[in-house]
Amino acid sequence: MAIYSAGTSIGNAGTVLGSAANLTSVPAGTTSAGDTVGSYGLLYINSGTQNNTVNATIAGTNLLFSSVSQHATTQGSGTWRLYGRTASDSHRASVFHRYV
Repeated sequence: MAIYSAGTSIGNAGTVLGSAANLTSVPAGTTSAGDTVGSYGLLYINSGTQNNTVNATIAGTNLLFSSVSQHATTQGSGTWRLYGRTASDSHRASVFHRYV
């Protein structure tokens, strides 16, 4: 796949052509806590709302940060959108995105 700028090819197949000398104001990368707006996380639903589908929104206070084998006791905050599906008690962990 080619990359074009103003009609000129500036890259191809993952390689950018030319010089990076003019890249003087590129902001440095930042790090953030796992509970900020825009974060993604593997979270466990810690409430009675067990059966949820893609796009369900869940309050962070009903979620616990999780791993694939167990859940933690740390709650989230804000509002998170579910990107998978949750079902029974043993399958309430899924990928979420914090958007509020």
